[in-house]
Amino acid sequence: MGSGSATDIVLFLNGKKAKTSGHDPLDPLVVYIRDTANLKGTKSNCSYGCTGACTVLMSSWDKKTESFTHRTISSCSTPLASCHWTNITTVEGIGNADSPHPLQQRLADCHGVQCGYDAPGIVVSMFGLLLNRKQPLLGEVERTLVGNLSRCNGYRAVLEAYKQFAEAPNNELSRFEKSLPNLAHEILEPAVIGGAWYILPSLIWLKTLQAKHPDFVVVYGIPSVKEINGSKTIFDLSKVDGSKKSSGRKGVEISANTTITQLITTLKGVTSKNNAGVMNELISALENTKTSQYRNARAVGDALNDCKELRLLLLTLNASLAINPLADCKLMKIMGIDKIVSVKDALNEMKKVSVKSIIIPEVQEEQVLLFYRVSSRKSNGSNMTCAVFLTSTEKQTVSNMNAYYGTSEFTETCISKMADILSRVKIGALEGIKGDLTGLTGHNITDGLILKFVNDLKVYSGLHSDERQTFFTQRNEGRKAIQSTQYKEHVAGDFADTLSPLGRPVPSRQSLNCATGQAVFMDDKPKSATELFFAPVLSTVAHGKIKNIMLEKALQIDGVERFVSAADVPAGKNKFKIVGFEDEKVFAEDTVDYVGDLIGGIVAENEKIARLAASLVEVEYEMLPSVVSLEEAIAKKNFLSIPEEEVPTFFKKGDAEEALSNAEHVISGSIQTTRQEHFYEEVNCVLVVPTGENNEYNIYSPTANQLSTQHTVASTLNIPFNRINIFTDRVGCSYGGKVCRFIPYVAAVALASKLVKRPVRSVLTRDEDIKVTGQRGEFKGEYSAGVSGGKLTGVKYHLYKNAGWNSDGSPDIVTTTMLHLDSVYESPAFLSTSNVCLTNTPSNTAFRGYGAPPACAISENMIFDICAELNFDPVEFRRNNFQKGGYTTFYGYEMTDSDVTMNLCFEEVINSSKFYDMKKEVEEFNAANKERKRGIALIPNNFGIGLPSMFSQGGCLINISLDGSVSVAVGGIELGQGLFTKLVQIVSQELGIPMTKIHMSETSTKAIPNPILTGGSTAADLSGNALRVACKEINQKLAPFREAQPKAPWEMLVGMAFGSKINLSTTGFYSVPSDKFSFDTKTKQGRRFWYYTGGAAFSMVEVDLLTGQHTLLKTDIVMDVGESINSAIDIANIEAAFIQGYGYLVMESCQYDQQGRLVSRGHDEYDIPTIADCPAEFNVTLLRGNKKEEHVLYSSKGIGEPPFFAGESVYFAIKDALLRLWRSRGGKGTINLKTPATPENILNLVESFKA
Repeated sequence: MGSGSATDIVLFLNGKKAKTSGHDPLDPLVVYIRDTANLKGTKSNCSYGCTGACTVLMSSWDKKTESFTHRTISSCSTPLASCHWTNITTVEGIGNADSPHPLQQRLADCHGVQCGYDAPGIVVSMFGLLLNRKQPLLGEVERTLVGNLSRCNGYRAVLEAYKQFAEAPNNELSRFEKSLPNLAHEILEPAVIGGAWYILPSLIWLKTLQAKHPDFVVVYGIPSVKEINGSKTIFDLSKVDGSKKSSGRKGVEISANTTITQLITTLKGVTSKNNAGVMNELISALENTKTSQYRNARAVGDALNDCKELRLLLLTLNASLAINPLADCKLMKIMGIDKIVSVKDALNEMKKVSVKSIIIPEVQEEQVLLFYRVSSRKSNGSNMTCAVFLTSTEKQTVSNMNAYYGTSEFTETCISKMADILSRVKIGALEGIKGDLTGLTGHNITDGLILKFVNDLKVYSGLHSDERQTFFTQRNEGRKAIQSTQYKEHVAGDFADTLSPLGRPVPSRQSLNCATGQAVFMDDKPKSATELFFAPVLSTVAHGKIKNIMLEKALQIDGVERFVSAADVPAGKNKFKIVGFEDEKVFAEDTVDYVGDLIGGIVAENEKIARLAASLVEVEYEMLPSVVSLEEAIAKKNFLSIPEEEVPTFFKKGDAEEALSNAEHVISGSIQTTRQEHFYEEVNCVLVVPTGENNEYNIYSPTANQLSTQHTVASTLNIPFNRINIFTDRVGCSYGGKVCRFIPYVAAVALASKLVKRPVRSVLTRDEDIKVTGQRGEFKGEYSAGVSGGKLTGVKYHLYKNAGWNSDGSPDIVTTTMLHLDSVYESPAFLSTSNVCLTNTPSNTAFRGYGAPPACAISENMIFDICAELNFDPVEFRRNNFQKGGYTTFYGYEMTDSDVTMNLCFEEVINSSKFYDMKKEVEEFNAANKERKRGIALIPNNFGIGLPSMFSQGGCLINISLDGSVSVAVGGIELGQGLFTKLVQIVSQELGIPMTKIHMSETSTKAIPNPILTGGSTAADLSGNALRVACKEINQKLAPFREAQPKAPWEMLVGMAFGSKINLSTTGFYSVPSDKFSFDTKTKQGRRFWYYTGGAAFSMVEVDLLTGQHTLLKTDIVMDVGESINSAIDIANIEAAFIQGYGYLVMESCQYDQQGRLVSRGHDEYDIPTIADCPAEFNVTLLRGNKKEEHVLYSSKGIGEPPFFAGESVYFAIKDALLRLWRSRGGKGTINLKTPATPENILNLVESFKA
């Protein structure tokens, strides 16, 4: 028997044969798609394969069924060799902007695209669903899209867009398969790819090849690139015919190379009335395991190593494995002649066996299986706890009990004591022995699941056989409907030719390009032949002196150009300032200050070589003491020294201490918020291209801050600003994370480019991005409030903020937090003080809302405590303390009626949400339910819009071509917030021309000098007004021609102007009037904000008291955005900000260990909300008719950040549910719920109620 024959990978891309010769079979498929095939619609933003942005469709031929198989997979974690004899369909193969597929068009029309980086993956996932389901249910749509995480859309618009595909059958499958190539093939001997990857036709070959290649890895389906990284030999069993099973075995036998998706199909085929009590639950558990991309790629044999749900299910079912053991395998001693071992025995020996099949024992009619999973988010949670219970209920008696649970530590534990306690217990007696089951495992979530199982078992056992199917359906049914108001705002019709688009809900101008994969992001730009790659060398310790950097191994790698470090930076240029103090650095010089500190970088021919060489750089450290947590920094008083005259560290109004001493009641408390990761869709990246003369460089970067980038790079390279040209087409989300923290890295790459005199590109991995760029730092807020006669008489705060290793924007963020601490409430006396804490972690930075979200959390927690301690009605207490026109803030600004419209929003939410009906419904539900409680929260907010005076300016350039087409450039950057769409609407309105004549592309310092950062919800105000100025000048230029030819079309007017030698290039400049900003940092007095955007949000939740898991049932939001320029874009922003704010206090927390190492490195280890967390009823209303004042841009208001606070209402709704529980148990006073409100933190609080 030979070793097989060498072959190239046979791969088709969008129906066409692809050239794969010479490509590494272990390379990720996404690299081939993007770099070789040049199909840039498929994105790569997480090498863990868990964001969905890299989703593609894999089609293959199944010779057993004589039909195609279609499955969506994650291309960033799929090795190229796993695609042998498949057709890969990317988003480009589904449709394009000229001929879009209905999935793409619908997503664009329903405002489901914001930054658009996530859009191609969403489209491909849905396309795969339509190929496999002629008319999917809405729950299946949701389940399919759980693996497509989005930070920039609120998910509701996606569900709205795609619910129509659940309302009628489709014929996608027949239409698509007509375009597929012939994929039928037969493998008679091992196909050897690249000398390392062996695709085996049968298991007979395995033993022979194992002897020849002892250093091997066996894979059964599509392995992840990471798990085979560094392997010398891979034996791929995915093509082995697994249909031949031993005839004597009872039960269900599945070949080890069966994917989880195929397993689900198999189980559905064998489900009958006799085994439905087990099979229905087993199928549902598997259908909701991780993501559709994972289930489609992962074979059962591989999943035994990493799938908690599958391992627990097989253990509980007493499943067995048919194996081929290696000689040193311990299982040799216990297995029989048939080589069958239990899953329980095999799990710890998986590396010593190859698995032929999995055998699920025959199921008896009286058996029932119940499966539970609990995590911070509804689906695919990182900190998941699962429990599985199998029992017989014959003669209404519990017998043959088996139960397992698993936690986030990835261990499975048998709950053997439970089986002993429940053995032979009558179903009717279960309630009486719950006490014996309490605290059985010592793990609060699992202990709750045990009681939940008992409850469900009682219900199930009391049902007739024909009712039990409904029991399982109701337990596991997905989303049935989505109720919302957004799509009603989309007025039917084409806006393209309207001459008055202002105020219309025009879809985002980039939405269709994004949905078809044609939108160009920075790393989509083609690579040049001379381009090099910069791979960072990052510190692996939190604090230490650099004693030695050993480069020998790295520099010996072929293709490495050089190493770049602080030694290469011009003298005096390594230290500089961006927004904080002069404590920024390009490279770590003598000392590293956090894990992820940039020590240097390897410059090499390509990314693969550069990263290999970077991994070989060895750094010797002398360890220094480190401070990692906020608590440790506070205890050690590790505070940043801040000059009070530069940045206010306290505010005062009246005598807060006296007010507290004279108050009827004083309520004190505290809250600590979480460290929230930005998780923008597009990771930070940069391309630096020397022009070849005059020390000029073109820099392409998805930055929100071109001016500071230009400034820093020019300073580092020691050249004038005008030699640095920054270009940004669009940004795949920012949320403040791309304002400052990546700028030093850009300078490092620019320096590398200067040194090697060639273009240099660098793209961070997701975990590098998190390590390098920092997060929203944690806050601890302590407060005391004086209350007399139901009114606040004085408040006192002290704030601590985790800045990370240096200042960045932290001092100003804390100032902004203090400026928002009064929130929407009046207080005659006010005092706030603060400390900015330094820790040896990445530098924390701006994040959506800047310092205001923690301010809202702290203030609203104080209001919650006041109402809970004093038994006040929260609605009435808020009403009694709302700021009104004429109120003077602690910073000396007198609020106008237009500044305090949150009270109008508050009242409108009460009406639109049917608040008092909901309150009554909650009370009735809670009275009827012992182990589930509902809660509600109605939270107002008011956000100050406006940058400091120096930054309150914006410029633009309008060029009119001879054919009448108009090119527009501004200083603002499209971040996905719909800026360019609004600006085109403004130009269209002002010039009276159709939007189709107006084009906007990149933002560039070449077109607009000194562009102000895009942030603070100010971009539309600044760029929009600059355009109004320019349009006014253009209209003045054209006025004589309009007067001479009143009926002349636009094109004629332009021609007449050109013929008359009128300049058709016009600049516009706008500065916010000085009376809009008069704040003095020294006196801490004056107008700090241009205007305020107010709103209110209502949320209702249900909390399971046994598991700690919550469900968001309903959210209603009302925002005052003035007279909206584009209501659809504004509502899309509101929805997205709400979901992000929801995650902030309820799910998210960036974790570092005691050594300062990042623990939550990607979406598999950090929970942001998924589409499953979007509330079933989600309504957004814009407050209309409040146009008493032209704020800055017409009568509109900035909206990017203010709705973030609406998401915090979910936390307070959860807290309300728990307070109601506390009250029902006779508790008095307030309660303290740790953030984030994870199931574990909720259960810990519930447990404390028993003490």
